[in-house]
Amino acid sequence: MLVDKGVHVMVKLLSGLFLCSRIMSAASQIPKNRVTLLIETILKKQLNPLTHLEVINESFSHTGISPLDEPELSSHYKLVVVSPLFENKSIVQCHRLVQQPLQDAEVFNLIHALQIITRTPQAWEKSQNVPEAPKCQGGDGRRKK
Repeated sequence: MLVDKGVHVMVKLLSGLFLCSRIMSAASQIPKNRVTLLIETILKKQLNPLTHLEVINESFSHTGISPLDEPELSSHYKLVVVSPLFENKSIVQCHRLVQQPLQDAEVFNLIHALQIITRTPQAWEKSQNVPEAPKCQGGDGRRKK
């Protein structure tokens, strides 16, 4: 009986890993949507010089909706922004430098959640570790049952 339970747990674990890898693979094959492109354009223009920028659409992992079913889904984003503009500034000041141009362009009317990671080039060179987004309780109201 104990062996059967262990096998059952292993099958569930492997099934979950397979599903997760399929979703991530599908997400990487989808072209950037309009909100992703808008965020990239705004930040590249406003935060100059910009050493590194990642605009990561994490909507699919929060809503449970496949990116293949809804490629324009854009509720949850993570930004990784590296710039010398962040030198000698607090985290709050760095986040304001990122948030202000997005607010001016009314991007926050288009998304539900935004995680911002800011680094100086020196800090990014030391570690490119990016924390996972916190678990979201609300999604964007389109979570599949």
